[in-house]
Amino acid sequence: MIAAGTAYAGGTIGYALVRPLLGERDGWIELTDDLEPWAYAAAPALGALAIGLGSRVLGGASGALAAAFGLRWGLRYLRPVPEPDDAVADLKVMTFNTLAWQRAGHDLEASIGSANPDLVGLQEIGPNAADHLATAFADRYPYHYITRSPTSAGAAVLSRYPLLDTVAFRASDRGQWWQRMIVDAPFGRITLFNIHTRIPLVQTTHRRFGLPRIPLTFSSQRRNREVRFLVEMLSRVSGPVLVVGDFNMTERSADYRRVAARLRDSYKAVGVGLGHTFPAAGTMPSAFPAPGPTLRLDYVWHSEHFAPSWAYRGDAGKSDHHPVVVGLRWASEARESAGTIPLAATTV
Repeated sequence: MIAAGTAYAGGTIGYALVRPLLGERDGWIELTDDLEPWAYAAAPALGALAIGLGSRVLGGASGALAAAFGLRWGLRYLRPVPEPDDAVADLKVMTFNTLAWQRAGHDLEASIGSANPDLVGLQEIGPNAADHLATAFADRYPYHYITRSPTSAGAAVLSRYPLLDTVAFRASDRGQWWQRMIVDAPFGRITLFNIHTRIPLVQTTHRRFGLPRIPLTFSSQRRNREVRFLVEMLSRVSGPVLVVGDFNMTERSADYRRVAARLRDSYKAVGVGLGHTFPAAGTMPSAFPAPGPTLRLDYVWHSEHFAPSWAYRGDAGKSDHHPVVVGLRWASEARESAGTIPLAATTV
């Protein structure tokens, strides 16, 4: 057991050291990257085992594993837990994959109402849920843009401020609906994208004898094409920009780095912990049967015209995703570049 535990710790740390040398990779290596933080979760168990066996070697391996996690992600857990009602923010933004294309969404009303954002980007929203929210929040969010779909491809934005130059489009032939619009906020106009990239292609075994499916293949190429499409659009946008949505990627992916070269990840900047949003506890999606939040797939990205003040993971309701809620401050230079509409609908 001592040898096995020490080999496990060494292999985990070794992978972290060698992985940057391998460059961008699709397939199993990317999936391994996505799940890498969980490899360090064995550190406490190895430490307890080392105490029980009286093994200094295993204790050292456990300590090294914990130290490696701490160096990479530990500072995020030392941040103060945000109190949004007391924290300062010029703009509150929420993104929410609702899984609500077949229900009315009363649970979504409670989640959104509790967070009380100024802008809400919704993905996987059906006509019934979208209409319900537009009616329930008619006073709070007098402006909305709904892209209807009988499937899970629907999208919607609820806003306290007028929405201009709205357009819905798909980034690929079988992709989800994306939305682009201008938010006419009191302090300046903002280009807002509400998007939902395609899920990586995962082929699994058939479910038998009540056992979970086992993944056989993993490919993110179709998401990769859509992210490249987004980055190309962003290259033609000037002025303040927000991009919200379910990206179906983690921050350890190459697609994340492509977006991060253009915009800033609000949660990574100020959120507490790793902020995993999927899957919500108890939902156990068949393609990824994890018992609770394991991956961070949902993002609020912002241009340099904003500075994040706080960020937290909201109430999932009946969705399999937790929403992300972010408080943003306006940088002084934002007011100088927020007066024009930078991207016409006809250029999408």
